[in-house]
Amino acid sequence: MKVSDKMVIWLTEEIQKRGWSLRELARRADLSHATISNVLSEQSKPGFDFCVGIAKALDIPAEVVLRHAGLLPDTSTYGSFEDMNFRELYDLMRNLTPKERRDVLEYTRLRYRLLKEEQAESPAAKKNAAP
Repeated sequence: MKVSDKMVIWLTEEIQKRGWSLRELARRADLSHATISNVLSEQSKPGFDFCVGIAKALDIPAEVVLRHAGLLPDTSTYGSFEDMNFRELYDLMRNLTPKERRDVLEYTRLRYRLLKEEQAESPAAKKNAAP
């Protein structure tokens, strides 16, 4: 599957998930309806400004859209999916206030502690701990 096909499928799914029209996406992305239509019909290729506008409209990091558009290398060429999750988390955290960042960190620590407690209480953990 070509990169442009992947971009069209991905963007179409994102529009449908949100229940938006192309005009609504165009308004939110500060792009013309024709520009979006041309990219979706593969009459033109998505450029940097297009991707940044789409990212703004979808409220996601521009890097995600740039990768779907083939303007940045696929993460599989240099990292794992988990690395992308960390990158997205980092991008999202940068937009939070210091207090909101602390709240996210506290929540993450709590989830980690609960996970460790669950693992310690699991039957497999108890079996391994038995003499």
